[in-house]
Amino acid sequence: MAFQTTVSDLLQTYVDKIVRISQRRVQETVEWVGKEVASVLGGGSEGRILLFRVFIYSGSYIEKLAVYIPEEFDLMVPIECGKGFKTEKTLHSDVKYRLVFPKGNRKDSKWEIQSFFLHAEKVMEVFEEQVISATLNRDIDVYHRRPCAAAVCVTIKHGWERVNVDLVPFVKNPFKEWPIAWPRKDAPWPSQAKILEIKKAGIDLVAKTMWRPSFSAIERIILEDIDADGGHRKDGLKILKTVLQSSWERVEKALCSYHLKTILFWTCEKHPDPSEWATLEDSLNLLVDELIRGLEQCFIPHYFLPGENLFEDTGHLNVLLEEVKQLRKDPVSYLKIETILNNRVGEKLTLLIPDVWSEARFTTEEMQLWVSEDSLVEYLTQNPI
Repeated sequence: MAFQTTVSDLLQTYVDKIVRISQRRVQETVEWVGKEVASVLGGGSEGRILLFRVFIYSGSYIEKLAVYIPEEFDLMVPIECGKGFKTEKTLHSDVKYRLVFPKGNRKDSKWEIQSFFLHAEKVMEVFEEQVISATLNRDIDVYHRRPCAAAVCVTIKHGWERVNVDLVPFVKNPFKEWPIAWPRKDAPWPSQAKILEIKKAGIDLVAKTMWRPSFSAIERIILEDIDADGGHRKDGLKILKTVLQSSWERVEKALCSYHLKTILFWTCEKHPDPSEWATLEDSLNLLVDELIRGLEQCFIPHYFLPGENLFEDTGHLNVLLEEVKQLRKDPVSYLKIETILNNRVGEKLTLLIPDVWSEARFTTEEMQLWVSEDSLVEYLTQNPI
């Protein structure tokens, strides 16, 4: 019993001192990033694309799953593609779509339409061109888009801070009927009320080589009150995300935060009883057990499209599997609070002010203050080195 108490105490300390981040700090960053992005989206030259000041925050900070001070954001940018189009699945695929314009409605589109199809690659090319044009002579870097990427990536500078922003153009819920075989028949989770809310929101499309479904909006709906019953699902997931980034770096290409979020969804569906999530230790164990199963099978199915394996590279899974088993067996050895605090502050200081890092000396109490509450800038202002 003493061991169980020690593990529970450690997990709670880990969440309080390492995992939780200052929501005030997040809100400040959200505000200035939003102003910069709004000016970019409203500043493009006239052309075939309409760029809007409207955008939607997405990703871990909005879902309250972030485990570090804001350094990157995902922003969804709605695009106008005219009226009268319809969606068609491509041959031999349930996840790739075409946007087709009837002959009579071709003139309604703001885009250059080829053969009455709105090509996803063309959308990304034009969108990238417009972002580059709008960021000229600004303190914003635009990175060359990777092949098949659904986002244009920019880095926005604000004093010492650097924040990476992925701008993702999307078509809002273009489907006339619910397009996927979800929810699964007789699945006990999520609730019927939640399912109705999800279906009302609908599924969006993002541009890659073809149009592909985006589930970010409905994932946000699922997550917003997932612990309303007093459970510890989000904290359990955030512990895993922190361990991924701090202890599994050599194999992190094999595993990413979206794998872990998917593990959460599957575990919730398999374990709908709120009592199973009543303690942080039980919640973490449920998630780790499901992750171990996925690694053993080299298969983590997409939650909404279960025929798709989220693992693209299985070369390092055996090594990662052993790491996860060690976490399950002895979480104490993984959750070394003093060591991780030291590393986190050191990495941030080295990134922002490398010239003074060699002279900096912080006590454990001071490092905890920085990680949990204050920004580095505020700390250095009050405690000059």
